[in-house]
Amino acid sequence: MVTKIGRISVAVDDVLHENLKKIAEKEGMTVSEVIRNAISTFTGLDSIKISADEIKMYDRLLSGGEHIIVDTETWIAILDELNKNASDSFWKVIKKIGYEHGIELKIRGCGHLEEALKLLDVENLFRVKSEKNVHTLVLTARNEHKFLKEFLSGLCEALGVEVETIEGLRKLVLVEKNKEKNDLS
Repeated sequence: MVTKIGRISVAVDDVLHENLKKIAEKEGMTVSEVIRNAISTFTGLDSIKISADEIKMYDRLLSGGEHIIVDTETWIAILDELNKNASDSFWKVIKKIGYEHGIELKIRGCGHLEEALKLLDVENLFRVKSEKNVHTLVLTARNEHKFLKEFLSGLCEALGVEVETIEGLRKLVLVEKNKEKNDLS
C-alpha cells in the first residue's frame, strides 16, 4: 500500500523553532521527521491510560533521582515488616519526610491540600477523590494506613492544614477542619 504524503505548514515561535532544530540535530533527523515522530508519539498516547501532563510529571519525578519504582508486592512486603517492627523513631522520620515534602510543595506554589494530594496520587501511593473539604484516599494496599497517616500528618503540618483522619479498610478519609470552618462562613 502506497501512502500519500501531504504538506502542512505549522507556525512556531523562535524558541520552538530552535528547540526543533536542536532535537533534529541531536537525533540525526530532519525537522519534518521530528514533527512526524512527535505527532505519532502523541497519537500513540491514546492507548495509554495517563495524560501527557502525568507523563511529564513521571519524567520529573524519575529523572530527578529522588524517586524509584517499586512493584506492589515488594511495597506490601516492606510495609508488613515495618508495621510489625518499626520503632517510634522510624515513624517520626516518616512524619518529618512528609513535612519536608509539604515545605517543598509550598515553595513550588502548592499551598492547598487537594493539590498536594493530586500530586501524590501520581506517585501511585493512593488514588484521591476530593469534594470540598473531604479527601478520600483509596490505598494501593491495606497495610499503608500507618505509613500514610504519619507522612500526611507531617505534610498537613507543613501546609498549615488541620485534618481529621478516618480509617477505612483500604482507604483514608481526610476531612479538613479549618477549611470546613471557612466554607461555612
